[in-house]
Amino acid sequence: MTDPSKKGRRLPLQGSPRSALAWLVVLAFGVPCVIVAFVLGSAYREGAPAAPLLAAGMFILVISVAVTLWIVRMTRRIAVTLDADALTVATGVATQRFPLATLRANGVRIVDLAAHPELKPLLRTWGIGLPGLAAGWFRLRNRGKALCVLSGRERVTVLRADDGTWVLLSLADTTALRNALDAS
Repeated sequence: MTDPSKKGRRLPLQGSPRSALAWLVVLAFGVPCVIVAFVLGSAYREGAPAAPLLAAGMFILVISVAVTLWIVRMTRRIAVTLDADALTVATGVATQRFPLATLRANGVRIVDLAAHPELKPLLRTWGIGLPGLAAGWFRLRNRGKALCVLSGRERVTVLRADDGTWVLLSLADTTALRNALDAS
């Protein structure tokens, strides 16, 4: 039987990572549909046989739907949970557990990334990047390695683990995290 006190509680994020899904549908499904329609229509007007064109179009649309659904599934996994002894960050493609003892020494800061450009994600090394959402592993402008879940850039919760890893989160409220770090 599992101990209910060990179960993590989800910390709410600013906005919603799902709001980036509109961009996802446009970029991963809408754009390929328009391109396929244009290319196949042009080929058909030039006299290409219809059957291979339809098969190619259907293949491309099936791949677009599969990619779109995979990314939607990944964005639904995005969560930040806090339990008695650890902060768990699930970015959709990666999950990392940080013991609170490794985060306590550097504390919690709330920053605006426009005012602190050294903490801006520069290079996505493994994750999801959509307009309004950055989730996964990134290299920062200060060359540090960071695990990010960013749905906004104005009020970013910044933590630093003992191993040098930065954790950047768009949390709606940091009270629970602050209290847990103070208690550990």
